[in-house]
Amino acid sequence: MNVNQSSGRVLKFLMMVNLGLTLFAIALGAGVTRIPWDTPDSHGRIYNFNDPMSFEHFRTAVRSVSIRGLVAEAGVYGGALVVVQFIGIGLLSRRAAGVSWWGRGFFYAQTVLFAGGWLLLLGLPFVLFEAVRTGFDRELFTDGIPVWIFLQTPWVVLSFIAATNWRSFLGTSAETSSIPSPLLNPN
Repeated sequence: MNVNQSSGRVLKFLMMVNLGLTLFAIALGAGVTRIPWDTPDSHGRIYNFNDPMSFEHFRTAVRSVSIRGLVAEAGVYGGALVVVQFIGIGLLSRRAAGVSWWGRGFFYAQTVLFAGGWLLLLGLPFVLFEAVRTGFDRELFTDGIPVWIFLQTPWVVLSFIAATNWRSFLGTSAETSSIPSPLLNPN
């Protein structure tokens, strides 16, 4: 296995993790609103607006999701984010013939279509710090920006890395690189 194959696998793995987290966040956002107020978990922790959610509350939220709730939570923008992540993973998995310009264009387009991810890159550390510091509560999922929207940030960064074909990250130039692009057919 050469360095590029390993890098491509890491990139694909990171994209799959981000897709999984995006789907989980959408499901969580859709399910949180379905749990009745003052619902206790098995340890007696009450589920209210500003009370920290327990693991059991998270599990209950995800289990109570309906397809209609998922669609409502994601909307068009979230649905597009999920679809393009599947397409991106498919491109990296197939390494389809002739996808050089098309694949690179697809991944570069992600950095523009989901440009909010670049802005959220600045705020993401603060949001994560605050969520960990104060605990994940119902307010985090019901007020303000949907949690899943922050997962466009890693998608935009991973898309940029895929579009640049790793050359700048491997320290080689396009002219002198003997390492094939992860998006190019080796033939």
